[in-house]
Amino acid sequence: MAGSGRRTGRVIIIFAILLIFILILAAVAYVFLSGMLSPQSQTVELFTPTPAQNLQQIVITAQNIKRGTIISEAMLGMILLPKSEMVENLFFTDMTPVLGKIAKYDLQQGTPITPALISDKPLGSLIASQIPPGKVAISIPIDAMTSVSYVLQPGDHVNIIAAFSLVDLDANFQTILPNITSSVVGQTVTKAQCGSGGECYDVGQDLVVKILPSIAGDKEGLPLGRAENEPTLGQPVYVLPSEPQRPRMVSQMLVQDAVVIWIGDYPFGKKPEEVLQTTGQGVSVSAEPTEEPAPPVQGAAPAPTAAPPPMPDKISVAVTQQEANALTYLIGMGAKLTLTLRSAGDENMLSTDAVTLQYLMDQYNIPYPAKLPYGIEKQEVILPTPTVIPQ
Repeated sequence: MAGSGRRTGRVIIIFAILLIFILILAAVAYVFLSGMLSPQSQTVELFTPTPAQNLQQIVITAQNIKRGTIISEAMLGMILLPKSEMVENLFFTDMTPVLGKIAKYDLQQGTPITPALISDKPLGSLIASQIPPGKVAISIPIDAMTSVSYVLQPGDHVNIIAAFSLVDLDANFQTILPNITSSVVGQTVTKAQCGSGGECYDVGQDLVVKILPSIAGDKEGLPLGRAENEPTLGQPVYVLPSEPQRPRMVSQMLVQDAVVIWIGDYPFGKKPEEVLQTTGQGVSVSAEPTEEPAPPVQGAAPAPTAAPPPMPDKISVAVTQQEANALTYLIGMGAKLTLTLRSAGDENMLSTDAVTLQYLMDQYNIPYPAKLPYGIEKQEVILPTPTVIPQ
């Protein structure tokens, strides 16, 4: 019983200690919270308001503007800029002085306009203003097949592929092989001298060399052939070519990302505004509104239809100077130049392989046809004439 009483006393003491500790913590918490919530001890810090900055509007480009373009109000916009960051007389604060000016460079959207970016006078000719810096314009011949069926327009970007044929030449004569054969014949000619009395006597002999062309049938001057051993007869034969040398064609892309400047002939003697209004080529220039044609009078003869304009046979593109040199050489040698239209915004530059007959056979796995003892006979297919059904 005595041990049980001692255990009960220890539990009571421990409980009392815990109760006192809890009361102390509660008192401390009360004091702390009452101090935080007391109006006398509460401090509120207020931020000093920043004074509004002194802003100024400046003129910027509201869209991309090409070099040489006449600037209109629709191409411009305004933004606010702190006056503390502005340099005096650097930016325009009003659109009026900018309107009608000409862009000296290609201007990206959002570019602040400065006096150094615009000009009062055209930058050379109208076409010169469309040539990117570092490039030159050159004209090359085109037709429907080499100009993507005439779908090209000024401002398009194109690649230029050159195709030309190669032949074997005699290095000394610089003529196409094979050479023409001829025969060399030597003859001895006796020289005679006659006196005043009519008597003649020999005074010596001369060797005269004559070059005679080889003749076979109605052909004069046969091509140079070669000697071959005929395996069936076991005798050498002289083989002549059956036709002139066949040129070997090769094609390769020479120019990438050239800019189309003009299509066809430029109407010489006309003002740029007149040219742009009639052709639609080059930079944008607002034309005067045209009057609508009068409605046709009932019973009157129809107005004659104007003949369609001739299709262009040349195109002007902007390329580097070295590319212009190469194109000039190829045009002079009669190479065929084909333009391919690039996707809008495509700036990738690729390396391509030159194409020959051997390249096509290897790259596209084209087999060399075997010589078979049979073949397909050509047959003429006659299509029936379509019948017109009356309306």
